[in-house]
Amino acid sequence: MADLYLPQFRMVVEIDEGQHAGNGQADSARSAQIVEVSKSEVHRIPIYKTVDDAGNILEWKSLDEFNQDIDDVIDIIRNKKAAAKDFLPWTGDILSVQYHQSKGYFCVSDNDYVKTIDDIASIFGTTATHLGFYRRAGFNIPGKANTIVWCPSVYSDDWTNMLSDDGTVIVEFETEASSDKRMQHYMNAHRSGQIRVTFFKAKDSLGYNFYRFIGVFSVDLVRSVALNKTVWTRISDRFVL
Repeated sequence: MADLYLPQFRMVVEIDEGQHAGNGQADSARSAQIVEVSKSEVHRIPIYKTVDDAGNILEWKSLDEFNQDIDDVIDIIRNKKAAAKDFLPWTGDILSVQYHQSKGYFCVSDNDYVKTIDDIASIFGTTATHLGFYRRAGFNIPGKANTIVWCPSVYSDDWTNMLSDDGTVIVEFETEASSDKRMQHYMNAHRSGQIRVTFFKAKDSLGYNFYRFIGVFSVDLVRSVALNKTVWTRISDRFVL
């Protein structure tokens, strides 16, 4: 699954103090992990110039040299920003209810994310259903018949939801249900013409849960019958509030 927030570019800048002098191999491994997990570029700025084979610092950078290193990284950021098409800076409010209501639509290519199901419900002018500690993963959209907002996760209580790598197909089934009950589920959804505006639960690179808009889905009856599981296919990558 794609990472949760994927801007045009991400960069990690780390200042390597004296304790890093003899840890080149460990630092390289750590940088590789950062790149793998967060899809970020890693730029290291050591405050020393040379070290011996034992990792002892032989020469420190001057303040002017250190400031030049910082200026060089800033130039990289400026160039990437200039090259990015329709650059949108991270403002801190891009996950808020107000941001999405003001925007007026969700779009897959915009990498739209929301923090919680309650926030998603607020964006649509309603509230999520709570049953004690349990919160349902779907709710009706006011004024839109047979259209619900769906917030599935890979495993949700007794249900399994399998998202394709390209994000265009979801296979949904009640894990322990009988064959007849699974068939009843997709037939009911098909007969009603149900449409699902879908936000898939996932984690960002720091392990926090968010809900990513992946499009508008309807039941693919032919594939559902073949698998005897409910197969949802994306019919639109955009939804206007």
